[in-house]
Amino acid sequence: MVKNYQTGASLMKVRILSQAQRSLFILGLSLMTLGANELSALASARSGDSEFTIKSNIPRENTDLIITLKAKNNRKTNSALISAIKNSVGNHVRDFFHEIEYFTAEVDLNNDKIKEVIVYTGGPHCGAWECPVYIFKKSGSGYRLIGKTGAASNEAQIAVLKNRSNGWLNLATLLYHSGEMKFIWKLHKFDGSQYYNTFENLTSTPSQIIMRPNRGSGINLAKPNIKKN
Repeated sequence: MVKNYQTGASLMKVRILSQAQRSLFILGLSLMTLGANELSALASARSGDSEFTIKSNIPRENTDLIITLKAKNNRKTNSALISAIKNSVGNHVRDFFHEIEYFTAEVDLNNDKIKEVIVYTGGPHCGAWECPVYIFKKSGSGYRLIGKTGAASNEAQIAVLKNRSNGWLNLATLLYHSGEMKFIWKLHKFDGSQYYNTFENLTSTPSQIIMRPNRGSGINLAKPNIKKN
């Protein structure tokens, strides 16, 4: 996919440049001779592009032992959840709430028949390579934060794993490692009170991916009744 995309871009450049100056035609052809490693590096450098995609070389997790979960991606407004998200994001960025969008997935993580809510947020509060992810537990009429982590600002994915820690299902988020110029799945466990990033890398791609946020199509935090275009 990346190679074809880069090759297509190179061909287009050749056509444009050859019209302007024939001497640059050779340079365009040289771009087409780049090897797979060079092309991957060039593609990685385009990670800020919303259309950027990358193939993972991590093998998929064995699905034979995977339990089946029905994660509910909910677009309904919930004033209590919205309040919890705003508190977690922080009042110091409240002036930018209108630029923040969120995505949710509901999963029963501790087998108590009550679904927890996993929230991915995108907007100006994100870092260069990742955006905040919050995990909430229903508490009375509201929600209590039981974990904060991150997922890639582009190509974000969140998964639920088959194993448990202290009775709670382990989680994984896809993060971009700028030093290695690739995406890596990170393991998150529950320590008895909250989820935390173990900074351990998964050796396989999780089978139960419950969220693939499509940036630009989430729910606006300031105006949750309006779908962000």
